[in-house]
Amino acid sequence: MTARLDSLLKQVNAAAREVVAAIQDIDSRIAALNEKRQGIGEAPVNRAEFLSYIGTSIDQKIGRFGAEKEREMVNMPTAFFALEGAAPSMKFLSPSFAPVTISEEACYFYLKPMILARMAEIAEGLDFPEDSIPVEKRREMIAVIDIEITKLRTERAELASQLQKAGVVR
Repeated sequence: MTARLDSLLKQVNAAAREVVAAIQDIDSRIAALNEKRQGIGEAPVNRAEFLSYIGTSIDQKIGRFGAEKEREMVNMPTAFFALEGAAPSMKFLSPSFAPVTISEEACYFYLKPMILARMAEIAEGLDFPEDSIPVEKRREMIAVIDIEITKLRTERAELASQLQKAGVVR
């Protein structure tokens, strides 16, 4: 082998080692970002945010019931003579299309304030951090981390692709 070829091979090997080291560095940075992301996600929320999530859960259980009751009320007559002559015909405990006496959605719709009050009483006995990162801030932090991870993965894929194109790896 000529000295020139030997020198070129050494340069190729050195370049490949440098690219592999860059890929390993990117992998380490991605791992650190994933660990940070996990820490943000696994940290407990404060009491108020916890109760807010319970409220959201109740709202999901209510479904369209509340909107249907609102729609029924909008369509009800409000004139004195119309109301004086006959009581409003509205199914308060079931959707208008359901033949049941009372629906689960109705229970959640009407009892939500009491359910939340009881859950708040229970939550008083639970240990919540007062200095937790607010939920919206967490979402922002995680979004920033996700963007950075995506960029790093793209960079890593480009470097790996270059190694393959150069025939250094398969």
